[in-house]
Amino acid sequence: MAQTDERIKDNLESLLSGSLSLRDFQLWFADATWDAEPNDLVDEIDLRVAEYLNGHLVEQELRRHLWRILLEHNCGHATL
Repeated sequence: MAQTDERIKDNLESLLSGSLSLRDFQLWFADATWDAEPNDLVDEIDLRVAEYLNGHLVEQELRRHLWRILLEHNCGHATL
């Protein structure tokens, strides 16, 4: 799972830096995690994306939550 977590963090950084669109991240994330064992990182991202898709968050709020998730799960890894 550690390798999957690193790929998630890398793609999350790409999303937040603007080099990956939200749509492309969503498609990649769904495919990369559909059979993954649940963990805090996957669960938190999944929850926030679901809140966004259901209209409970606007994109700016989603991005703020994703920044927090990235920083909490990867202090020192985030280069943005």
